[in-house]
Amino acid sequence: MRESNRSGSAVVPGLGGDRAEATGRSALWLWAILTAVTAVEVVLTWPQTQRFIAFMYGDPGANLALVVLLRGGARAMVDFAYNYGLLSALAGDLWFRAFGLSAWAFGLFVVLGMLLTTASVARFTAAVRPAASGLALTIVTLQFAVLPMAHFAQVLEPVLISAALAWHARGRRPAALAALTAACAVKPALAYVYGLVLLVMTLRDLAARRATAAEVVRALAPATACAVALAIVLTAIYGPTSLARTILPTSGASTYTVNNVGFFRGSGRLFWDPTGRRIGYYLGTCVGIWFLSTFALILAGAAAGWRWLRGTSAPCDRCRDEVIVACTVFHVVYVCAAWGGPHGWVYYNYVLFLGVAAATAVSRPLARFTWVVVVLALPPLVNAGRAHLIDWRTYSPAAETAGLWSSTQERADWARARSLTQGLRTVVFAHQGGGAATLYPNLAGPVGLMYNKGMALPVEVERKARQIAGVDAVITTNYLKPASDVIDLFPEIRAVLAGFERTDVGEYLVVFRRRPPR
Repeated sequence: MRESNRSGSAVVPGLGGDRAEATGRSALWLWAILTAVTAVEVVLTWPQTQRFIAFMYGDPGANLALVVLLRGGARAMVDFAYNYGLLSALAGDLWFRAFGLSAWAFGLFVVLGMLLTTASVARFTAAVRPAASGLALTIVTLQFAVLPMAHFAQVLEPVLISAALAWHARGRRPAALAALTAACAVKPALAYVYGLVLLVMTLRDLAARRATAAEVVRALAPATACAVALAIVLTAIYGPTSLARTILPTSGASTYTVNNVGFFRGSGRLFWDPTGRRIGYYLGTCVGIWFLSTFALILAGAAAGWRWLRGTSAPCDRCRDEVIVACTVFHVVYVCAAWGGPHGWVYYNYVLFLGVAAATAVSRPLARFTWVVVVLALPPLVNAGRAHLIDWRTYSPAAETAGLWSSTQERADWARARSLTQGLRTVVFAHQGGGAATLYPNLAGPVGLMYNKGMALPVEVERKARQIAGVDAVITTNYLKPASDVIDLFPEIRAVLAGFERTDVGEYLVVFRRRPPR
């Protein structure tokens, strides 16, 4: 049996009687459905989660290199650049100590993060009680909202922010603030924005009811205790300099500025203004539902913000209005100030879609409009499923690629690259991190992490140049960015490689071998 509140919100079967008990039962019901959807996503995306070339030259492999550097005594933002928070580094180190330093262990962490985020999505949805269209939106967009991410920080951040949203929707602001405090130590970025919004809401409410000192302490104590505990632990392990240089989003912001990325400029513009675009690009991909959802959320956020400012939200809608406002501010700030490249939309989809789902509970017109978004989400959902099935047919695990998934051609290219460097002292140079030295211990170990423009520290570039000068062969890649473009960013490395002969191997690999002396 279904019930509806005054705005047409769908109440999941089982609601009735005490609201807290009913919300708990509906959350369990939703958790079962959404977890099943996420489980399918985990299986479909596993070939990409365990992709050989990504661990060799991309962000997933950087998790392995990061831990190797830290265990060797290197310090984040002192000896090597690191755009994330130290809590993600600590979580990665502890996880690898428990399960081994391997790609499989990281894949297991990704799966756990997806399941925890899904649980919070279920708790949030049960608390805001969206209209039927909002519930449908949550289900059909879950594949785009809860994704297998490439870095420990990118996995942990949605776990904590989605937990904060769920607690906020249930009126538990102190717990939400504590979760956001931890999120700032994982990835110092948008958690600060949501935390500030929630803090303003909390202080306004405390002032309006003339709260006692004890009430103020109860409201702020969990977040304060979390901040103090994290500061003590992270300082003790990594030192005050690393903590000070990673706790604020200055490093990431400067990198974005140098690389000229953003929603309205640079490569980020390709998301909505690609070369040779057609109408099918907007209607058959996630771009269309992203824009429609953004439009709906901004309108709903403006209305909810107006109600919040005037204090006219109905008691049953107060928490719902707050999370709609928080999601709107979060999303707008992300688009305008923190958007990365053309794939930047994937990182915070859960905030966008959950905000729209919550808004369907308070606006009948928006609830009806959301059905349009749901229908338009079906083609990209089917297309994504087909792409994942192609991955299963194209890639397979193999011993020669360290048990990771690769295509037949990639395995052949890697075999040729290894034959070209057989018997030679060899190092891998990857601009996006990479865990080659961990996957293949006979390769020289990492001396830096990310060789990106505006990110790599001078000291780690110098160390890499010295390392290359001391070997006979270098394996680099065109994966994500042409090898020549990366080398040209660093004159020290380009100068050292001038003494090497280049051989291109397949689509992705480039081998440099030292020229024999004349």
